Amino acid sequence: MYNASGVLGMKTGKTAGLRRNLATVIQRDGKAVFAVVLNAADKAERDNTMVKTIEHALDRLQQENSKVLSGAPKGSVPSVKHLEEEKTMGLQTRPLLGTVEGIAEFLGAKIIRNESGQLLVSRIITSAANVNPGDIYVPISVEESRRQALAERAVERGAVAVMSSGNIEGDFPIIEVPRMDHALRELATLARSEFKGKVVGVTGSVGKTTTKDMIALVLSYCGATNHTTGNLNAGNANLAAVASLPINAAYSVLEIAMMDQGAVRRKSAVVKPDVAVITSIGLSHGSHHAEGGADSILIGKTEIFFELAHGGTAVLPSGDARYEQMVARASESGRVGRIISCGKRDSDDVRLLDAKLRPTCSEVTVMIGDTRVDYLIGQPGAHFVMNSLLVAGVLLAVGGSSLALAGLTAYTPTARRVERFRAIPKDGCTIELIDDAYNAAPDSVVALLELLKLREKVKRKILVLGDMLELGPDEVRHHLELAPKIEDAGIDLLITVGPKAAMVADAVKNIETVKFQDAKTAAKKIRFLLQDRDLIAVKGSNGMSLVTVVMAILGSRDARVRQDYRWSIEVEPANTSQFPTHPIRVVVSGNKVQGVGYRVWLQREARARAVQGFVRNRSDGAVEAVLFCAQTTLDEMLTLMRQGPGKADVTKLVTENWTRKLKDKDFLRYKAVSV
Repeated sequence: MYNASGVLGMKTGKTAGLRRNLATVIQRDGKAVFAVVLNAADKAERDNTMVKTIEHALDRLQQENSKVLSGAPKGSVPSVKHLEEEKTMGLQTRPLLGTVEGIAEFLGAKIIRNESGQLLVSRIITSAANVNPGDIYVPISVEESRRQALAERAVERGAVAVMSSGNIEGDFPIIEVPRMDHALRELATLARSEFKGKVVGVTGSVGKTTTKDMIALVLSYCGATNHTTGNLNAGNANLAAVASLPINAAYSVLEIAMMDQGAVRRKSAVVKPDVAVITSIGLSHGSHHAEGGADSILIGKTEIFFELAHGGTAVLPSGDARYEQMVARASESGRVGRIISCGKRDSDDVRLLDAKLRPTCSEVTVMIGDTRVDYLIGQPGAHFVMNSLLVAGVLLAVGGSSLALAGLTAYTPTARRVERFRAIPKDGCTIELIDDAYNAAPDSVVALLELLKLREKVKRKILVLGDMLELGPDEVRHHLELAPKIEDAGIDLLITVGPKAAMVADAVKNIETVKFQDAKTAAKKIRFLLQDRDLIAVKGSNGMSLVTVVMAILGSRDARVRQDYRWSIEVEPANTSQFPTHPIRVVVSGNKVQGVGYRVWLQREARARAVQGFVRNRSDGAVEAVLFCAQTTLDEMLTLMRQGPGKADVTKLVTENWTRKLKDKDFLRYKAVSV
């Protein structure tokens, strides 16, 4: 039978150019146009030729593309029911009890201050930071003293109501219940019992959120798909996610975390997955399982099988060292009807044939049963390739079209998981930033290092490494084992944050190192360490607060503009900003430049622009500064220095080259110097 999944597959001959053309169109025009490709491919399947399939797709795109991009009425082009698009599709995304009144009635609760009539509900959520308009906020996972403030914040973000067991007041609807956890469980139990779609549960030591998002993206090309928000995978967040299951969704993909023994089973008992995916068995959060180690983690993760729907499917990575033990546990559960193995073995149901790892993406060829499928992942790294095999396994489990794997071209990761940004941390300096600092375990650090190893043509590779937390009694050994891998990745500068990461800096050889005790200090200094066209990756456990380092590089949240696989720092032209050969000394004199806060003010302005140097008072009443920065920044600084702070009276600036070497990559403030 003809393989429609090969629409992006052939890489040689006549189809090579067609394939590139089609991939570009899909990447540019998104999911609505992709639906045209699916229809065209289905129509061309009768012709039994790859070339005709692609030509049909391109021909249809040329006919329909203008309609799609000009905002044609719904229905003029076959549409794909994707989660993001469904936000404008009304009841499609409503939970079973789609109004505040309906939820309160089911719970036997009263509503306080409801003067707006029937209030439609989009979902139920336990994180105020993730509230969207139409949500019900349940402040169950925070201290009671913070609930009032967070409830008000949620309402400001558009929450239509807040659930409470007391101690919350405000001019907004409040659903009062005796216990919020019981209320969530009742709503979740009802929603799951009525949900008719397929539920995919994802757990594992590393890669849960990434795999969950990739599965949700691909399934969204097959039908309406709901999934866990971000990485809200704790117990109460899981209850809220299940309680929010949309009425008409075909699929729901829910992430299940394990913070203690028995947690996966408790959560799975509510989720009741039809398909269980285990990404890996490793040492992440190993401190919670210090006594049993990896064996304890294996038992805890595989508890998902014991709450699987009878005859359900387990999708497992055959390359995991504990694969056979996972299979044994699946058999022991008595509930797994099918195991889909994903890996490199000839016997695997989803078998990796080839993976071309590029600096910014990966080209993948797999066999799904007897079907060969080619696709491109719009993110770099071998771990994304292995995750994509599990995605293909889920498609096989639910009977979805393998053609939907082509949607991975448009995959973008959840925030702070190998996100790539183009940033200008200071004038004359354009860099590429990889933010992978949401969490860290040995396996995930190695995955990042493998990605960095591919970047052979960059000017300079910098790794900011924070402590890996919750690794248990062997945490020192796990940190030190990274040293040779960092050397092998070709890192030019290693910047460490925290005492454990500092041990790694001491262990590496032939690599420049800078050590910081905490993220706050690192954030103040990081921009001084950067050069034009650097590639810098930030990795560490969330508890190390490396987000402050990331934000110091980017400058503000407005600068967080993701880059797709078509851009990398290697293609960035050299910065044309002129950079002086030597620092510049500036002597500031006037009627009053000392005793007016000039040095403090100048240090603040210089650090804001990542200017290197120092400032000090002189015995003759002047202020002396040394500045080292790009010419455009220098011009800006000189203009500011002529004005000075509010009480200063500057009459003259004298500049000259400074021939000495600056000792510190910062802008320092000294007291005085005799002249």
